[in-house]
Formats: sequence, structure tokens, C-alpha cells
Amino acid sequence: MEKNKSEAIERAFNEYIRQIASDLDLTPQEIMEALKDALVSAIRKELDIPKEAVGSAIKIEENGSSLKFLVNKDFVKTIPENESVSDWIEFPLSNLSRVSIQTAENTLKNRMNEKSKEKAIKRIAQFSGEVVTARVIRRDPKTRLIYMDVDGVECVLEPSEQLPTDRYAPGDSLRCLVLGAKNIPMYGQGVALSRSSPDLLKLLFTLEVPEVADGVVRIMGIAREPGRRSKVAVMSIDPRLDPQGACIGYKGQRIQAISRSLANEKIDVVRWDTDPAKLIANVLSPGRVDKVEILDSKNKRALVYTTPDNIKVVVGEDGENVELAEQLTGWTIDVREGGPDED
Repeated sequence: MEKNKSEAIERAFNEYIRQIASDLDLTPQEIMEALKDALVSAIRKELDIPKEAVGSAIKIEENGSSLKFLVNKDFVKTIPENESVSDWIEFPLSNLSRVSIQTAENTLKNRMNEKSKEKAIKRIAQFSGEVVTARVIRRDPKTRLIYMDVDGVECVLEPSEQLPTDRYAPGDSLRCLVLGAKNIPMYGQGVALSRSSPDLLKLLFTLEVPEVADGVVRIMGIAREPGRRSKVAVMSIDPRLDPQGACIGYKGQRIQAISRSLANEKIDVVRWDTDPAKLIANVLSPGRVDKVEILDSKNKRALVYTTPDNIKVVVGEDGENVELAEQLTGWTIDVREGGPDED
């Protein structure tokens, strides 16, 4: 009779563990490990055992799902009269006080949450280097972190990875690049996302432009001022295909879709060229360049000439156009009005 009752309790306990494991996407073994940690913490608190001594003070004997906790006699203040003389004395869990039981509950909850979070992080982190759609949960005004939801997992946008033009209103859906699992300042271990990475822009072209996905059109370089303006240099391995036209799409549909995904960031698609002078002239569009003079090939310095009425477009607002051109080409570019023969 007693044996049947014991077996019934064990079956019910195992089923309870399996149910919790299923709810938290953990294995029964992980739940049992968390339970053992929790009960050891409770016993340690009950007997006032130093944390560093736990390994030598408490041990566990397992028989199926049955757990027996033994405490080294050196850490037991009162030894029961009926207890045989031994280095290890059984500690009945019924001896735990309310405070110690509360400690066990808190420890178990924390351990399971940690395990569940760790597993969730691994699940999303496997998409590192890919684009996902994330939903804004909230913004932390103190840390300036943006909390995002990706398939039920909390992820984080750090300030350096955000777009200044995004609103980040709760519920907004945004396309983000998964950077991977990392230790995030003022947050801890988590999955980091990005809205500002040049790689996000490159992947959006892959998703929106079939010719890029197929490898017929290649992206040779990207320069980006996140949220404001970008330049993308492209080439085609098929001489019959216009790479700029393919990326822009009919009536600009493709480039507009990419721009909308980045809070209407302005995107210039320019033609790549192996000739540095031609490349610099192309990258400075929409400004019109009269001549590009290579001053120093080794140190990559060039001088660009343009007309007085076009210099503002070539340089761009606050020098933005030239800065992006320098970022994409790797050349230092000076802009001058007039022609090479003028002082």
C-alpha cells in the first residue's frame, strides 16, 4: 500500500516537472537541477552555512526523482538522538523554516528564469547576421535602451545602433539586423539588434532586389549616415543589365521600399568603377563633377573640380556628400570651384 502511494506521488511529481519544463521550453533535467540548487540554498540558509563551504557541507543522493539531502555533521548544531554516528546526517526538508522555504522558492524561480532566458537568447542569436522584424516594447529613458520583441524573446537596441529618425513607439514593427548574443552595458546578457549597421542596408537590398540576391548585381561598397543618407555602389556581372536601374526598380519601387524600412533614409545608388577618378565622380552624385585630378595614388588623395552653381550639391549639406564619398571610396577628396587651370 505504502509502495503504491509512493509510486503514485513520484509519477505525479515527474508529470509536474515535465509540465513546467514544457511551459518554459526547458528539459526535465534542467528543472531538476534548478530544484536541487534551490533546496541546497534553502538548507544553507537554514543552517547558516557559508556559501563557499556548500560543496563540502551538503551532498545529494538521488533515487529516481527522489532526493535525499545530507549535511556534514560539522555543520549541524544539534544531532538527533536516533541518528547513527556518521560524517553525514540526513536533513529532512520538513525541517525548513518559512524563511528558508521562501529562499528556495525565490532561488528556483530565478534559476528557471535564467535557464529559460538563456535558451531563448540562443534561439534568436542563431539568426546572427540576418534581418528580422522586431516589435518595440518600450524605451528606457535612463539607459536609452530600446527593448524589442523578436518571436517572443526580448532583444535590445543600444543607443549606437538606433536611428535618430525612428520614433520607437510601443507596438511599432521595425526591420533589424541581429548582431548576436553579447553582454550589453546596463542590461546584461542578451540579443543585440541594429538599425544603423551598413550590413542591414546591404541585406535589405538582398531581400528587395532579386538581381542582388541572385548575385548578378553586386554591392561593392556602402557608406552610411544612419537615418539621414546612404550611398551604395553597385556593379553588374551581366553587361546587358543596368545595376542602378535594377536596384531602383520600376518607378523607384524597390529603393522606396528599402528607404521606408529605414525611416525614409535617402539612398543614392551609384555605379562602381575600378578607375578611382571615375568612381569618385560617380559617388559624388547627384552633384555634377567637371574633373577629378588624382594628386597622390599611394595616399589616396584627389581633387575635384565643379562649377560654382553646383558646388553646394557636390559638397552636400554640412559636407555630408563628400564625407560619404570619402567613406565609400577610401579617398580623401578636396572640392574646388572652376577648372584645373584656374588659380
